[in-house]
Amino acid sequence: MQSSKLADIAALIGESESLTYSNADESLRLALEATRQIVPGTDALLAVRALQRCATMQLIFGQMHEGQASLLKALTIAEKEDFDAIRGEIMQDMAAVYYTIGEYDDAIDYWSDCLDPANTEFTTETRVHSHIGLGQIYFAHENYEMALSHHQRAQRMAGTTLPAVLRCRVLINVATDCLRLEQLEDAEAALDEGLVLAISAGQKEYQEEICVYRATVAMDRGDLITAEQWLNRAETIEHVCLWGQNLRLLARGRLHVANGEYDAAHQVLFKALDLAGEMGISHKAYQAHHLLAQSYTHLGQLPEAEHHHKRYLEIFNRIVRPGTYSRLQQLEARIGND
Repeated sequence: MQSSKLADIAALIGESESLTYSNADESLRLALEATRQIVPGTDALLAVRALQRCATMQLIFGQMHEGQASLLKALTIAEKEDFDAIRGEIMQDMAAVYYTIGEYDDAIDYWSDCLDPANTEFTTETRVHSHIGLGQIYFAHENYEMALSHHQRAQRMAGTTLPAVLRCRVLINVATDCLRLEQLEDAEAALDEGLVLAISAGQKEYQEEICVYRATVAMDRGDLITAEQWLNRAETIEHVCLWGQNLRLLARGRLHVANGEYDAAHQVLFKALDLAGEMGISHKAYQAHHLLAQSYTHLGQLPEAEHHHKRYLEIFNRIVRPGTYSRLQQLEARIGND
């Protein structure tokens, strides 16, 4: 391929990266254009970069299956060309997609390979991401101590030298574990530290997420006024990531329920439910059903409450299976302690 064509693809990738947070729609368009310019003879490393960039933007927009397809194409090239470090990055991203859509067994398989000591070329960043992911699966199984253990391992590995965005992501996960363990001061400290990193990196998605969790801390303390302030702040942060929007809607619904504003709660929770369905993220759907069941119970509308409680249990039991937990135990024996 002519060097000018390669330069064009590289320029599209670079411009897409620069517009990720400031103009996500254009960033996605440029990423897609970069992949369209891949033809036989295109430099393999550049082709992988283009597909990874495209997958990143597709996933930001909640296009899970499209993002997964882009990652599979990238993984095929990386395996053929023996790009070991990049192969680890892609496998981690694949695991994250499987986690997001509730396919935990597949996610564990990918993260297990990412943490396999035999894969010596895999980067520290890949391993940090993998510990974050495994912690999230433990979190889904309501084993918050093990979730925190993995997230603290990720925190130790990340240190102070890895990118601020990744260190921020670790802190968010540490904070959510601490919330469930009722360690509110530790959660608050992690979120405050993470917010500084998110702002410095210009990462609006994480800024919104942190504001939502600070609202959650306030709700757990019974301070609904402060919770309202943090949610209001979250709603002023503009970005296109549907995951963050769904998280915010669930928190807003919880706050409405706490305030006895049940009609308002139903409005946002059904919106969250629709968004979860659109994205294919089952664990957000069952959270919405759980809150709707609580709301209808408060109203004394028992048939509606029972319906949503039943749907909550159905989805929860479908994605959180005993066999998955057994696989986690096998993984622990395989990777040992860092």
